[in-house]
Amino acid sequence: MSKVIAQIKHSSEEIYRKILARKKPSMKFPVRSLANVRYHPSKGFLEIAGQKKERTLTVSTVKTFAQALRMIALSKTLIETDDFATKRDAYYQTKNWDDARCLDQVESDTIMNKELAA
Repeated sequence: MSKVIAQIKHSSEEIYRKILARKKPSMKFPVRSLANVRYHPSKGFLEIAGQKKERTLTVSTVKTFAQALRMIALSKTLIETDDFATKRDAYYQTKNWDDARCLDQVESDTIMNKELAA
């Protein structure tokens, strides 16, 4: 099992445990800002550092929280099947998510760019 799949499973199990305990589930994501990157000369690229932001499920974040979970599940499936999806492909996948569907490409891209990129 890949490290990413193991992290996805661990995070989703934690969210599930909190829901069963009637506590607010949350997810942590890397902060995407220049203040949270470092350059690795030997690797030749910037890498996101350790600062994280926490997203907690609230009444006002139900849809985006659900969308992030669905996008994580899509990512897990793509990794397990050694497949890929463009941002446009991912957006069209969201069309089948009932109330959590993305209304446009921008909404889908925002979830991938702000919530899931690491």
